[in-house]
Amino acid sequence: MKKIVIISSLLLIYGCHSNAQQNEVDPNYEIVEMLTKNKLNLELFELAFVLPELAYIIENDSTGLFDQRIQNAFNPNLSAVSQYVHSIELGFLLSQFAADISLKSAFPVAVKMALQKEVFIREKSDDDFSVIYKEYIQYPEQVDDISLITLLTSKDCRLYENIAGDKMAMYNFNNWLEYGFDEFRYYPDSKDSINLEINNKLVDWIMTNAKCPDNPLVRRSKKMLKEVVGSY
Repeated sequence: MKKIVIISSLLLIYGCHSNAQQNEVDPNYEIVEMLTKNKLNLELFELAFVLPELAYIIENDSTGLFDQRIQNAFNPNLSAVSQYVHSIELGFLLSQFAADISLKSAFPVAVKMALQKEVFIREKSDDDFSVIYKEYIQYPEQVDDISLITLLTSKDCRLYENIAGDKMAMYNFNNWLEYGFDEFRYYPDSKDSINLEINNKLVDWIMTNAKCPDNPLVRRSKKMLKEVVGSY
């Protein structure tokens, strides 16, 4: 077990890159309105793909939407597995904040406030990841979340080996490959331009940055993601 304690280590763990690099930050105010209206009701890993809009909200919102979103993710009533997975998501989100140079310049207060949420990040577990993967799935749509989180954040290829070595975990992963991503990401009410933009950014990140590219599960995932996104 080792504690993830500094943002620089997050950059190494997630192998992230700057989403905006030196480009000018220009929030999409339609996305800002959507995020404000639904009170940041996206998964933490999804928020990493609307950083300019999230930073704008953090810096201009007086109601504490971001604080409340983080508190909800680590509600003591949630299971230990849920809170651990949310910690992984938060680590990914903060690594993207830390890497985005132009965001730091445009929204310095927001980036500082976001990085302070590092205190919620939990110790890295050395447990068999298939156990975490299976226990997190309490509702059908959560197979999409945990599978994407794995692709976005896993640097240790043993996590995929853990999944492949467990019959039930592999059953869930195969179901996600076969229909889960398409079903839970592209249901009729989700096919608006904003959701499609988030999906495209998320998939682009995985296609470019996912670790363990020679692992069969990663290869199959990339093939499926390319086919599904290409069909919309």
